[in-house]
Amino acid sequence: MCMVELEITDIKSSKSQGDAFVLVLKEKGGERQFPVIIGLSEARAIALQFNAIKPLRPSTHDLFDNFAGKCGFKVRNVEIVNYASGIFYATVFMANDEGGIIELDSRTSDAVTLAMKNNAPVCITTELLDTICNTLVDTTERNESNDEEPQRDINPVTETSQTSQQEEPLHIEDDKYVLQKLGEMSLEELQSLLDGAIDCEEYEMASKIKEEIERRKSC
Repeated sequence: MCMVELEITDIKSSKSQGDAFVLVLKEKGGERQFPVIIGLSEARAIALQFNAIKPLRPSTHDLFDNFAGKCGFKVRNVEIVNYASGIFYATVFMANDEGGIIELDSRTSDAVTLAMKNNAPVCITTELLDTICNTLVDTTERNESNDEEPQRDINPVTETSQTSQQEEPLHIEDDKYVLQKLGEMSLEELQSLLDGAIDCEEYEMASKIKEEIERRKSC
């Protein structure tokens, strides 16, 4: 069975559904990609990993990962194993030093977050990837042919049963004033501000602060 490795390219918010977000997964080294609808808390967890931001206190995923480590297991890889009735199914493969393997059924968002935390690959079979991409194309074509009554829910790919027609970037627009003020602050002040942003769950601001810190360190 031929496997394709996926990479996380973006997280987008939904215009039509304020509490829904879109996780975009793309084949590594290829052009095919597909969206997975996830909730706000799941989007925050992935955004933290995507931007390499560590929260002040352990998250649920941190707790699971720490517990697994204490038991001698680590996430080896994640596989998206099925897509049915608009829902994705994923499996997390855990391994220990003795060669033991544990397979855990998981939501796609949780599986992806754990994979990112452990630098583990996220994979899918070529057959399933083809099926998902073909479903997207067929559904889009059907809606484009209906000019009088455009469908609101054109995206059949979802982790829950929700769908979305339009998405917009999760990241806020650059605020020149904020960036200017960050540039005027010392590293100590930036680190303190970063801790406060994470504590208040202002992850978009935390991402900007972290970028400024990394820019300073690279100079």
